[in-house]
Amino acid sequence: LLPPSLHHSPFPPSLPSTVALTEQVQALQRDKEILKTNLNKAEEEVKLLFEENRALDEANKRLLCLLEKEQKHRSERKHSASNSTKVKSTNQP
Repeated sequence: LLPPSLHHSPFPPSLPSTVALTEQVQALQRDKEILKTNLNKAEEEVKLLFEENRALDEANKRLLCLLEKEQKHRSERKHSASNSTKVKSTNQP
């Protein structure tokens, strides 16, 4: 089977014209350029997303570190308050 563009050739279907083949090659070259452009755009977008992801990852690490410090500080305060309550109760008559 021949592509639709070749069915309208003035030549018999078994002998596609040079013009039709040239048009096909040109269409394929245009498609190739479009695909290259799209690939380049996609690669740039991947780079941007990678950088954004890296920045978010760093921010998450900082926030986790702050959270751990806050939880440790709260735990120490609870432990300290618990010990001071025990000391008061053992010192009373």
